[in-house]
Amino acid sequence: MFINWGIESYKWKVSLAALEKISFFKAFRSVLAGCSITMLTPNRIGEYGGRIIYLKEQNRFTAISVTILGSMSQLMITMLVGTFSIICMKEVTDVESLQRQAVFC
Repeated sequence: MFINWGIESYKWKVSLAALEKISFFKAFRSVLAGCSITMLTPNRIGEYGGRIIYLKEQNRFTAISVTILGSMSQLMITMLVGTFSIICMKEVTDVESLQRQAVFC
């Protein structure tokens, strides 16, 4: 989990670079705050509020937009890579033998 949060913190730091310069550790605290608050709210809504706690007050509204844009970008990349992987897997896998194996399970 620490590696995942570390990568997410670096991504958050880079995303905010034009808006506000923050250290890696401040970004890490922001990501952990977002993870903590999102446990209490439905549909990960708390992540936005949690991440902006450690930012300057005048940058908070814009930072919410940056967070949403980052989440949408990550979703698009995940969908593209997943689709490409399914297509590649279909090409190298014998689908008929998998279907026969599934019947016996």
